[in-house]
Amino acid sequence: MDRMTHWKRVLSAGGVLVPFAILAFVSCGLGKSRPNLVLIVVDTLRADHLGCYGYSRNTSPAIDRLAAEGTLFESAFTTAPWTLPAFASILTSRLPWEHGAVNDYLAPRADLPGLAEVLRGAGYETAAFVSHIYTSHIYGFDVGFDRFEDFRIGKDYAFDQGREPRAEEVVREAIRWLAERKNKKPFFLLVHLFDPHWTYGAPEPFRARFDPDYSGSADGSYRTIARFFSPDSIPPRRDLEHIIALYDGEILYTDAWLDTLFRALDRAGTWERTAVILTADHGEEFRDHRSMGHSFTFFDEVLRVPLVVRRPSERVGDVSDEPVSLLDLFPTLAEWAGAEIPPGLRGRSLLRTPEAEPRFLEAGTIREGRYGRAVIRGTKKLIRGAGGDRLFDRASDPRETNDLLREGSPHAVSEAEALAARMEEDGAVEGWHVVWSDRMEKTAATFSGTIDPDGIIVELLPKAGCRVDLEAKDNGSFRFAAPGSGGLRFRVVPPSSAVRFRLFIDGEERPDRIRVGREGFHPPAASFGLDPAASPEGALRTPETTRSEEPFFFVWKELDPPSPRLITLSPEEEERLRSLGYLE
Repeated sequence: MDRMTHWKRVLSAGGVLVPFAILAFVSCGLGKSRPNLVLIVVDTLRADHLGCYGYSRNTSPAIDRLAAEGTLFESAFTTAPWTLPAFASILTSRLPWEHGAVNDYLAPRADLPGLAEVLRGAGYETAAFVSHIYTSHIYGFDVGFDRFEDFRIGKDYAFDQGREPRAEEVVREAIRWLAERKNKKPFFLLVHLFDPHWTYGAPEPFRARFDPDYSGSADGSYRTIARFFSPDSIPPRRDLEHIIALYDGEILYTDAWLDTLFRALDRAGTWERTAVILTADHGEEFRDHRSMGHSFTFFDEVLRVPLVVRRPSERVGDVSDEPVSLLDLFPTLAEWAGAEIPPGLRGRSLLRTPEAEPRFLEAGTIREGRYGRAVIRGTKKLIRGAGGDRLFDRASDPRETNDLLREGSPHAVSEAEALAARMEEDGAVEGWHVVWSDRMEKTAATFSGTIDPDGIIVELLPKAGCRVDLEAKDNGSFRFAAPGSGGLRFRVVPPSSAVRFRLFIDGEERPDRIRVGREGFHPPAASFGLDPAASPEGALRTPETTRSEEPFFFVWKELDPPSPRLITLSPEEEERLRSLGYLE
């Protein structure tokens, strides 16, 4: 069934289709009373596995009804392909490399105002019910909430039970809080539901709903799924079908408890005075691009997320094709609340008229030694990783199988350069820079090396057009190799961390071909360390030039922005994350 046919069916059941209902969002129009606010984040939820987005299975009747009362955003994107940085972006309206929560041991910067703080300051009672370590108090996400329930994560949480709290437990606690409220303030309720994340093990009858006749060994556990993480490990077709069916069963189970939450709000008489936003932190891969799971890639099955915005007391049923970001949720909710919106937010309120010019939407990750960035504008998406840049047209190639740069498509280079310029501009210049220059007309030199900082690498970005092969096991050190001119930039937490370099040109140690800092001094050997705390002021700053007729390395460091907070995970917390496939 195509999406428009589905929508005609849904809207015929009571929805009213408005020609361009996004205009109904212009100006608050809320009168003197401010709405209650509900933000629902469903972990690992693919947009294209929901009925309201055209999925053939009936996985989401409650979400579909919500969409029929609100506005469904066709092109909503997350800022990161895994939970911690994406959730931090939702609550700070900052990109991952700005808030800094890009590693299991890093929490968002303490100086950034959070959504709950802003809403509480505007007179709202605030509560959150979350179901995963990455959304818990451990990373500071409890700040600003009058009630924050993360179900004993990090306290006496039963790590050996092999799962996070189910939607039933989370929703029941949220409903109990709603029933026990004493004051008359408007409320902000945040609900995070983990269930669609692996393990795919919904309780019956949801587990067997979409594939009851399967008799194989694929049980939806992390062990089953991890076997097929490698691009070269291809799952049997029948096993993959069953894994997807189990995932869809988790969505249906989650949807049933969302229906329970919505009905509780209705019975309490608050539904018509409540604004609801439903979204996901990221999606999930099922070998769409030879991968399973999430965390490292930037294709639409992971970056594109569902987004439904329901305005109180209005039945809209509209579909918007405006490209939007999870960064937009903070300013939207703040505007609904009549709160003063802090300066520096990256998002824009969805209550306002769409901008005339296409926006730049960005995402990034650096995890377990792997990094990537993506920029979207209009229908074009540029993905940068260790394999170089790739450019896709999401309109003509929705499955993202045709790399326009590789195909030599007309205008592809200029389009990629425009997106890459945004990436370079938006990434801070702060941090360490390693640039290699080779203007020789003969065969290009090969530049390689090892970079080993004392701290945690929180951002790693190659220069535009530079193909760099990276080998790394964690966010602590990496090796690189690249032919011809290029370079990369990286940031470390703490910023004062010393960094050890070992640099080679065509496999040889050439300290005479290495220039460090503004003064361009040569290190005594190709293996050398630089300590910002011990260096004279300005010694490591930008050199006068990074050009050379001969193969040369240039190394320098710019000042660092405010840093994310380092946290300590207990052995039990680390073990829980390992059981979910993290910290490997």
